[in-house]
Amino acid sequence: MSFDPKAAAIDWLDAYGAGDLDTTLAMYAAIINCGCDVMKTITRPEGIRLYWMDRLRAYPASDLDNLQPSGDGILIS
Repeated sequence: MSFDPKAAAIDWLDAYGAGDLDTTLAMYAAIINCGCDVMKTITRPEGIRLYWMDRLRAYPASDLDNLQPSGDGILIS
C-alpha cells in the first residue's frame, strides 16, 4: 500500500473542519516542529493535544482552502 499525501491532506482537512480533535491527533507522529511564533518542538502527548486545541480554536477551517504539492507531501494554506 502506498501513501497518498493528497488523500491524507483531505482527510486532515475533513477532521480539522469538523473540529474533530481526536482524529486530527491520530494523524500525527509523536513530534510537532512548529515555527508559528517561535521555533519549538512539542513531544509530549498532552502538549500536542493542547497545541491542536488552540489551533482548532484560533484558526477556523474556513480559512484553509488551498492544497499545493510540496516535495513529497502537501502544503495546506
